[in-house]
Amino acid sequence: MLDEAVPDVRPGFTATADIVTATRTAVVAAPIPAVAVRELVYDANGQIVREPHADKRRTSGVEPTAAAAELKPGQTRKETEGVFVLRSGRAEFVPIKVGIAGDKYFEVLSGLKAGDLVITGPYNSVRSMVDGDQVKVEPKK
Repeated sequence: MLDEAVPDVRPGFTATADIVTATRTAVVAAPIPAVAVRELVYDANGQIVREPHADKRRTSGVEPTAAAAELKPGQTRKETEGVFVLRSGRAEFVPIKVGIAGDKYFEVLSGLKAGDLVITGPYNSVRSMVDGDQVKVEPKK
């Protein structure tokens, strides 16, 4: 059903439409370019196993990962969707569960809370970011 009459419409015409399937208000949301996928290691209890951050220069933008043989008993490796959050001047990858996708934002069902500072920027910047990277906050323009 159309919200209002469209003049000069006849059968057989083509059209473009935006269809809203769901809306929610007052939710936590993350910018779509901030969402990344990382391969994380989980322990037997489903908790993330984080490696201590070594402040060394990387020669590539790829996060080093341990080979499957290096996993300890009970650990598993799983691709996980999440965002980088600013914590004490450094980036920390936080797994999230997304809900409704909008034009610019994903609704975040779990993993973030209101007030978390989500790191975003050009796609390649977020793509090459790793846990522990130092982050400089630029003032809003």
